[in-house]
Amino acid sequence: MTDTYLPDVSEFQPHADIAAIRLQTGAIAARVSYGTRLDKMMPARVMDIRDQGLAVVLYYLFLRATQPIQDQVNAVIGCLSDLHPGESIVIDYESDNGSIPSVAQRDQAAELFEQRYNRPTVVYENASTAQSAPTSRPVWVAAYGVKTEPAIPHLFWQYTDGQFTSAGHAPINWSGCGFCDSSVFHGSASELAAALQSVAPQQSTQPPNQGDDDLSDALTITYPDGTKTVATPDGGIKNAGTPFFGSRYSCRPDELLDFTAFYALTAVDINNKDAGYIGWNVGKQGAVEQFKFDAEFLASHPS
Repeated sequence: MTDTYLPDVSEFQPHADIAAIRLQTGAIAARVSYGTRLDKMMPARVMDIRDQGLAVVLYYLFLRATQPIQDQVNAVIGCLSDLHPGESIVIDYESDNGSIPSVAQRDQAAELFEQRYNRPTVVYENASTAQSAPTSRPVWVAAYGVKTEPAIPHLFWQYTDGQFTSAGHAPINWSGCGFCDSSVFHGSASELAAALQSVAPQQSTQPPNQGDDDLSDALTITYPDGTKTVATPDGGIKNAGTPFFGSRYSCRPDELLDFTAFYALTAVDINNKDAGYIGWNVGKQGAVEQFKFDAEFLASHPS
């Protein structure tokens, strides 16, 4: 299968040679704005990108929780005007100096873009957030430096921030911008362009994540204050500033009859680390199982 690689350019790559990048790939991601503030390379970079005839262009808004959503959307629309064929909007949904937008804010921004452009909005988020706040929109998942590609449903994934090698995908020295954030789609650029027009949930073809100690994979919950809860595939839990509510080793034998290995860990409430966490596994009979560890579980399973 052909893989398509996408560099991610912004004001931090001021000398990126888009024409040279076009010789390496048919797809690119470019930041348009940080909240209401336009990226310093915009709008000039839009014209440069459009001159190259790329099959896929992802223009993204780094969504901020502290600014009106409509104002942020308007900043992007004002810069891009109408979208060209192959172009899509992305909501960059992640922590902003410890402040993360709500799911409602994420969805409001996505809907406003969809009303304007009549095409699906892509959501960029890490594996933990993709589990705890799922969306039917195309997902661009961030999980760099890990040994296996995330098992959660996604269309394509960011496998490096320019430093890490993930699941056999080495960082690329892109023309004019060097080792920048890069992503991979398993297919051609034209196939990615077609897939981006579908709002159906994307199904990952990757095997369940076997986990590691990287703290950036699907077995890690990172809360807005930076504290983490990390699961090991065998069901153990490591806490870094978060409460412990139990683990696989707290369960009764009858509760573990179908247990195999955790492939993901999600928060009960990403904004409340005291609400607990959920371990996910595919049982021996092939069904998805959830192990919920919260205050109620802790009270009913004394150590």
